[in-house]
Amino acid sequence: MSRPLKFAQTVIVSCPPDRVFAFRCAITNSPNWRRGVVSASQSTLGPIDVGSRWTEVRSGPGGVTQEWELEITEYDPSRVLGISGHHEQTQLEERHEFADEGGSTRYTVVLEVTGSSLPGAAIQKQLVETLLNLKWAMEAPFLRTP
Repeated sequence: MSRPLKFAQTVIVSCPPDRVFAFRCAITNSPNWRRGVVSASQSTLGPIDVGSRWTEVRSGPGGVTQEWELEITEYDPSRVLGISGHHEQTQLEERHEFADEGGSTRYTVVLEVTGSSLPGAAIQKQLVETLLNLKWAMEAPFLRTP
């Protein structure tokens, strides 16, 4: 097994932490803001909590789809969301942290990836892009004029 690659990235979202946390936890909403996610479906019953599992179908290199199995490993509403996932030999561990920043949210993702064929720079680029997409999706209603 290859050595883990570790990344951390932060973005400020102009919405309160409870809204950003709820938006990030709305798993079936992922295809609307996460590039490459074709579909997401929860495979456990009930509300999202530690142990909740779901499958994401993602478009991979060359248009090949990948089925990712994901699970909530840490859940502290409006503060922390932990996710573990895998697809074939690739494993990931994510820790999402949400902190109040004067009415906005300091949203930080710490990501550890093992077994990926992608170079670290490509993974870092995807992480930045994902955070920006979430930020823009959350802030878009505030940017529109009535």
